[in-house]
Amino acid sequence: MPLHIPNTKKCKICKEEKLFNEFYPLKSGKYGIDSKCKICNLEKGKKFSKTKEGLIFEIYRNHKKGINNYQDNLEYVSREEFYNWLDNKKLFMNLYEEWVNDNYIVDLKPACYKIDSDLPYTLDNLGIATSKQVKEKIAKDRKSGANHSFNAKISTPVNQYTKDGLFVRRHHSIHAAERYLQKINNDKRRYNTSITACKNGRAKSAHGYVWKEDITQIEKTKFGEKIDVKHLNNYLIEDIENILDNEISIDTEKEELIKCRIGQGKFRDYLIEYWKGCSVTNFQDIEILVASHIKPWRSSSSKERLDVYNGLLLTPNLDKLFDKGYISFDDNGKILISKSLKNYQVLGINTDMKINITEEHKKYLTFHREQIFKNI
Repeated sequence: MPLHIPNTKKCKICKEEKLFNEFYPLKSGKYGIDSKCKICNLEKGKKFSKTKEGLIFEIYRNHKKGINNYQDNLEYVSREEFYNWLDNKKLFMNLYEEWVNDNYIVDLKPACYKIDSDLPYTLDNLGIATSKQVKEKIAKDRKSGANHSFNAKISTPVNQYTKDGLFVRRHHSIHAAERYLQKINNDKRRYNTSITACKNGRAKSAHGYVWKEDITQIEKTKFGEKIDVKHLNNYLIEDIENILDNEISIDTEKEELIKCRIGQGKFRDYLIEYWKGCSVTNFQDIEILVASHIKPWRSSSSKERLDVYNGLLLTPNLDKLFDKGYISFDDNGKILISKSLKNYQVLGINTDMKINITEEHKKYLTFHREQIFKNI
């Protein structure tokens, strides 16, 4: 008499009798299938993933997956070591509690990230943040060039200049530069080959511009264990590029908006720390003083735009006169007054005024005297 083999089984969790195909196969176990049905397994997995232990397991598993995909290194020894490290991090616990209290919103899920994208996974190179922040960090690293291993494969950041040497803008890759030219020219031409040729020195220019590889250093910083990644010489560039709206020419209104952005940012902070007051009069009311570039923003490279030696902190009247070229300063810091500025005494200007300068200021002042100052 043939042996009867059942084709159904009772689930250990829900206690329902179900067909074998509703269970996961296992090498061990009665009839070679799991004791829990697929639905109960899924629910159990969802519940586990919301526990602290489950979340840490998921983060660790993602790190392991990452090293397999990108030939990276995972230098902490075991999951237990990682668990103990993360379990003792107050920030992780705070983020976990917030995630639970906010009903497990995906963007708020605690996650780990590599502080320096180019270094292996080590406990010293891991930061803690929300899932959304980590995604933003990865995108910024790739776009800014902070992730060299990624950009070496797919892109090279390039700076765009006019043939006269004036900086136009930075592109995070040659393909981004190509898309930029396609947009302003309203076509679908392939520009990347000639841009690359110019960047590599095989051509003097390409499509009316000079293209050079951006070799400025990347600064990657973190505060606490959350994310703060900025390109050292690209602060506020995104905001400024939005103002330019993909136009090469900079009209007066756009230039004023750009100055406003810069004046409210890090450059102004640098100048306040350096000068402590007005560079000329030592006027101390910081709120009134204006952060003024010596070599104008439109003519400066990315590095020069944030160089503290390319700036003066001035009262509004001096800023306007300096910006329009009615005053400048010689290499000893002594004021130069344009002959076209009449009755300058009324504006509080006198020939005894001077600033204390260093060698680093001189190249910028030379540019201002030669290109901006109305020496007539």
